Amino acid sequence: MTNPIQFIQESIEELKKLTWPSRESVIVGTVAVFVFSAFFVLYTMLIDFIASRVINFIVMLLT
Repeated sequence: MTNPIQFIQESIEELKKLTWPSRESVIVGTVAVFVFSAFFVLYTMLIDFIASRVINFIVMLLT
């Protein structure tokens, strides 16, 4: 087991090796997530609306 000081030093060295994404890449990825999330929300709302209408129709037929 390494001591805490050595662990921190090795962690800093590993962090120096990282390649961080560019600002443009982060923005494009963020926009893509927001667009996908919006479409998923709209799709879920549509499915919920259709399912509730179908269930209400079936309940009306049975009563």
